[in-house]
Formats: sequence, structure tokens, C-alpha cells
Amino acid sequence: MSKKYIAMFALIAPVIIFPAAGNLTAANVTYTVRVLPAVSFDIVLASAAATITKNIAGKTIQLDVPAYAWTENFYVIINTSPIQSPMEIDPQIIFTACGKDDLNQEKDRIQNTIVEVNAYRLNGQRITGDFNKQIKLTLPYDDINNNGIIDDTNPPLAEGNLKICLLNESNSEWQELGSSIVDAEANHISADISHFSVYILMSSIGYSSSLSNAYVWPNPFYPSKKPYITFSNITNFARIRIYTITGELVKEAVENSGVGYFQWDGKNNANKKTASGVYFYIISNNTGENKKGKIAVIR
Repeated sequence: MSKKYIAMFALIAPVIIFPAAGNLTAANVTYTVRVLPAVSFDIVLASAAATITKNIAGKTIQLDVPAYAWTENFYVIINTSPIQSPMEIDPQIIFTACGKDDLNQEKDRIQNTIVEVNAYRLNGQRITGDFNKQIKLTLPYDDINNNGIIDDTNPPLAEGNLKICLLNESNSEWQELGSSIVDAEANHISADISHFSVYILMSSIGYSSSLSNAYVWPNPFYPSKKPYITFSNITNFARIRIYTITGELVKEAVENSGVGYFQWDGKNNANKKTASGVYFYIISNNTGENKKGKIAVIR
């Protein structure tokens, strides 16, 4: 359970008024926080699960907090401008991490996805340790035409390669969260986190050196919802073959653009729509690697 407070401050405002701890309708208690132009606060009762959201331009950042994630009641502040309006994290640490990332030719940051999340005891003390239970963080991304490519990325970045990255404050580096799961239909990505910090979305660039991590998404494939199904993390010059369950070749293509993915529109080699059903695929390359799997097409 949580209760949200939206506060607009003049520059001279030093405090925010919250209801008393443990009783969200009792007399007011004053807590001192930093001044921001507009922030949302959520008080979380330790004994109850809570869903915390912050809406930005029609997109939603969400935290799913299980009961007893912390031993006492606390409040959460989500800050979407940690560089321009920092709260707890020194922006120089973020700049340093981004500088190191710029040297990485395999990944790229997604613009305007950085967010700072902090938790505080009701006496205003920041909680810096790990929670008793993991909290699920969900961040949105832009894919307005639902083509599987993140909007305004150059080179084009596939949404299936997205990861949430945590700012490691001790070494000023972005740390990929392996639990990241993309919801291609809802255009958001979620990951389990054990403590709060600064987060950003990143995606891999270019083709992979191996087919070992190749995968297909979304699967099942609903052409009415997404125009393409994407073969991600494939090598350059990878060959994709798609077959019916009886072994008839439906589609064959070679990825030679260097982007590291191939998108299939659900049509065969004659440019006709395939029927609903289960299909087999084989991804191969000139080093002898093969990756096999199944695709479900539902029209």
C-alpha cells in the first residue's frame, strides 16, 4: 500500500508535509527534503505490497514493492532529472560512467531514459543498503510505430536487445541487470533490483560474434499487434530459414547490413501472408554455427 503526494515548490520552500508514519490520515508531520520543481512522493507501509508510479508525457515508470521489502515504513522519490536536478547521486559519477560507456562499441545508451530512485526512512534518512526483498522496476521506451526499433536511434537499435543498467557508484560504471525483461507489446522493460540508485536503458549495437545468444521475439508473433518478429543477436551474414512443420521452406534471408538483427513480416518468399501455426527456424552462419527453434504465428 502506498499513498502519493505531488508537490510543487517555490525555490524558498524547504519542507514537505506528510501524514504521520503508520497512519496516512492522521495529523501532519514535517520532513525536510531537497527542493525540486515537481516531484512525486510515495509513502510505503512495510507490511503491505505497493505499486508506485510516475507518469511522464504519457509514459509510466513503475515500482512494484513486495510486503516487508523493508523493516519499517519508508517513502520513495523518483527523480527523472538526476543530472540537471540531482538529489543524492553526484552528477559527476554519472558523467564518468557515460564517458566509460562511450568507449564501448558494443552498446549505446537510450536518450531520455535516465532516472534516479531513492528511498528514505520517515525521519528523512536515506536508505542505502539492500532491501529484504527485490523490487521490480519498470521503465518505458519509445516505439511509436511498433516496428521493434527504438525511436530516434542511430544506428537503429532493436527493442529486444534492451537492458536496464544500474549506476555502480563505487566504480562509476553502468552495470547491466541480467534480469531485464522486455514487454514488446507494452513498450516497457522490467528488472528486479535489490537497492535504489540511478538507472538507464541501453541496447547492444551491431551484430554478434556468435549465435549462442541469438533469440526470437515476440514469440508468439501477432502480426496485428507488431508488424515484425525479430531475430536478435545474430552474426553478420547470418542466414535465416523458416519452415512449416512439414518441412516446406517459407522464408529465407541473409542479414548482411551489420545491424545484428533480422525482421520477418510474416510473409513467405512470394510475399504472401503465412497462415497461423507453428513454424521452425534455423539460423546459420559461415563459421558452421546453427541455432534452431520454433515460432508461433497467430493471426
